[in-house]
Amino acid sequence: MVRQQAQIFFPVHDFVKYGFLLQGGRVDVVEGRSVAALVYSRYDRLVNVFVWPSRERNASPHAGSRQGYQWIDWRKDKIEFCAVSDAPTADLEQLQRLLAE
Repeated sequence: MVRQQAQIFFPVHDFVKYGFLLQGGRVDVVEGRSVAALVYSRYDRLVNVFVWPSRERNASPHAGSRQGYQWIDWRKDKIEFCAVSDAPTADLEQLQRLLAE
């Protein structure tokens, strides 16, 4: 018996007019679950935005840093987002605001 997973569609936007060029996307495995990964570039830095479905309520952005990388995560409309980069925190915050609109 073959089990099919429901297809989930995530918002994908190119914010080139704001300085974030969509480079592409891929599927990664994070903590045992498949997640969409969108890759944006800004200047000479890459920003990975991991996106997966969530059953949790919307959540305001929560940020942190570790080993030279910054991250910011939030939930909106039953989708969880986590942006990770070595770009300046202000860049991640700007991209988060654009994705949350």
